[in-house]
Amino acid sequence: MSKLNTTITRGGAALQGAIWALVWCFPFAMTCGALYRFPVPFSGYQSGWQALLQAPLAALFYLVLGGFVGVAGLGALAGVAAHKKAFGQKIRTLPLLRSWSAAVAALFVVGLAVLDKIIGPW
Repeated sequence: MSKLNTTITRGGAALQGAIWALVWCFPFAMTCGALYRFPVPFSGYQSGWQALLQAPLAALFYLVLGGFVGVAGLGALAGVAAHKKAFGQKIRTLPLLRSWSAAVAALFVVGLAVLDKIIGPW
C-alpha cells in the first residue's frame, strides 16, 4: 500500500492538532517577544534579546497555569477540521493540521502580548 493512500483517523488528527498547537507556542513566543513584546511572569513585558530566552519559559508558565486547556482544545478542533476538509487522507490532512494548529498557537501568543490593551494593565 502506498503512503499516499493512507488515512488518518479523526481522533489521531485531533491528538496531533492538540500537540502541534502546544509545540508551536514556544517558537511563536520567542518570535513575538523578539519582534514586539511578551509578558514574562514576575518581570513584566520583555522585548528584544531579553525575550528570546525568557519568552519560552513564560509560555510554559502560562500553559501550565491553565492555558494548555484552551490551546490544546482549539488545536484538537483544528485537527478535526483539517481531517474533515482533507477527507482523512494523511498526505492532505497533515499540512492543514499543522498550519491551522500554528494559527491557534499564534492567536494564543499574540493574545497574551496584547492582553493589557484589551483588559487594561495587570
